[in-house]
Amino acid sequence: MKISQIKKLSRKIIKGNVKSSSAFLWVFAGGILLFSALPFFVDLFLSFNPVISLPILLAILFLGITLFSALATGSKAWFWFYNKKRRAVKAFYWFRPSKNIKSTGLYFSLFLKKLMWIMAFTSPGAVLIFLSVFTAMDGGVEFNLFASWLAGGIILLFTGLCFLYIFLQRYFLVPYIKVKNPSMKNKEIFFKSKEYMNNHLKKVALLKLSFAPWILLSVALLPLLYVWPYYSQSCAVMAKEILDKKSETEKPLDELELEKSEG
Repeated sequence: MKISQIKKLSRKIIKGNVKSSSAFLWVFAGGILLFSALPFFVDLFLSFNPVISLPILLAILFLGITLFSALATGSKAWFWFYNKKRRAVKAFYWFRPSKNIKSTGLYFSLFLKKLMWIMAFTSPGAVLIFLSVFTAMDGGVEFNLFASWLAGGIILLFTGLCFLYIFLQRYFLVPYIKVKNPSMKNKEIFFKSKEYMNNHLKKVALLKLSFAPWILLSVALLPLLYVWPYYSQSCAVMAKEILDKKSETEKPLDELELEKSEG
């Protein structure tokens, strides 16, 4: 499907379900904010006794990470299983301790892989910018040379970020594969995501970029109640299309199938 068709189909899916989808996503955001703020309050009230506060802070950090993993995987499941009767069960399935541990390991591995590639793509430009500024402050370089180094560093950094954005889409399918195949090992999930995304990197990147005007509009906060579910559902539809093309046992999700499910 074209990007316009994916977005059109996503609007059909979330039609009438914007409130429930928004509520689920706001629970996600609220949970993350809550556990992000808790260490501050713990440190504020227990700073006089680090022996007590440190274990509590570590426990809150661990619970926050596991909560994030459960909510992140659950939100993917919510939009993957668009049928009302299944989506809630499939979403809260990831809050079970045994499943939550697996999703936590998956997201931690995903974080490390992305961090590694971020450093690889951005380091050359960042290092050149740092060296140009450091040398200029030390007074050991002429202005023209400083300007050329700085401009080169900025261009290199910007180019690296553009390539990085497209490159990281190779991990786009990771949470969706996990949702679809809960028992699959993380190593296999990453391998399949990279394999399946070979010819879809630019398409997924463009789909996400197409939401840029909506995201800018969401600065007003109120449009975010619609934009967030719309974006999440579009990503799920895109992932479903890619995975269905690789599956011989599943039929592609199309508008006719959606109409039948709604009926």
